[in-house]
Amino acid sequence: PTLISPTNNSTLPWLNVILQWKQETAATWYQIQWSTSSNFDSYSYRWTTMENPIIKTNLKPAKDYYWRIVAFNDNSISQFSSKGNFRTGNQVALTESEYTFDDGSGSDNYEGNLDISWLIKPENSKQINLSFLSFNTESGYDFVTVYDGPNTSSPILGKFSGTSLPSSIKSSQGTMLIRFTSDWFTTKTGWKAKYESFIESCEPLDITTTLSKISGPWTNEYDGSFGSIAISSSNPNFLLLGNSVLGG
Repeated sequence: PTLISPTNNSTLPWLNVILQWKQETAATWYQIQWSTSSNFDSYSYRWTTMENPIIKTNLKPAKDYYWRIVAFNDNSISQFSSKGNFRTGNQVALTESEYTFDDGSGSDNYEGNLDISWLIKPENSKQINLSFLSFNTESGYDFVTVYDGPNTSSPILGKFSGTSLPSSIKSSQGTMLIRFTSDWFTTKTGWKAKYESFIESCEPLDITTTLSKISGPWTNEYDGSFGSIAISSSNPNFLLLGNSVLGG
């Protein structure tokens, strides 16, 4: 098989890396191999039939990768393709309206000497809500810093280290930068987070003070256990009702 993309020596984000090759008419399936070793001393692989390209989501940030492909049919096996190489960068851009992601290590502990970041910039977003699902970093040495804007010059919304789960964070506008830094030594299991974006910027209000200002009738749902009501800053008639137990 012949490799098409990524081109050699290119630098890519570590999420959603696209691997593409030239189809062989005699092949019925392929094995795609990738490794951080140029000799493929150890490697991961994936079988595929006609799915081409494939998208890899579990690569690590700031690493050199090598990849190759071998083709099969019922009667024979091809030689390996030429060896391709690329590098994963230290920043990814997240443009989905909502997304769940981790510290870049997947199921492993994160590595030392990291300085990586996630730029959250959904289309037409006016506000972003970030929530941590788990958090375990080396206290006082490895930090997650959240910025209210696209770069490290933006105001800091929070800086976190240790094992306490941070509270949810809201941006004041439609972009948010998350930077993760670690020192050279002890590492932990890391963290996992999710975000959701809003086209309308909303300020949360305490339901106990809001209900008295809004006429009914009100219908009890989920036993009436509303978590909060948000009123759109651009349209006061638009209400969002959330339930913290259900996560909605």
